Amino acid sequence: MVFKTVVGGALALAGLSGCAVGPRLAVPVSEAGSARLQVFWVSAHARSDGVEVIGRVRRKPLYVGVIGGHLHVEGRFSDGRPPVVADTRWGGLPSRGSTSASFGAVLRTDRAADITAIHVEHRLRDDEG
Repeated sequence: MVFKTVVGGALALAGLSGCAVGPRLAVPVSEAGSARLQVFWVSAHARSDGVEVIGRVRRKPLYVGVIGGHLHVEGRFSDGRPPVVADTRWGGLPSRGSTSASFGAVLRTDRAADITAIHVEHRLRDDEG
């Protein structure tokens, strides 16, 4: 049963962008969940148009109800230039239980090799324009 969930999630993630997930990038990835949501199993993969970031989320223990907000994904550079940013939501997450859901986002840049760190954060409010 667990195997089916993991394989099904991986197949769903591969289908997010309409193309296969590229080679995994060796950059540090940090996750910042919230009091409601845990972010885990995050990885970054090379694409021709940037970096694809995929992972899973699950509700925190004992939290029941709808989880709002979005995931804010940043690709950071070491030279001080502004990060590349993408915001995304996760797939269906039941209102109870420990089931997880997948997410994916593409950090669009022609300088993917210059990304030195990736950060994924659950935000309850919209980003300021």
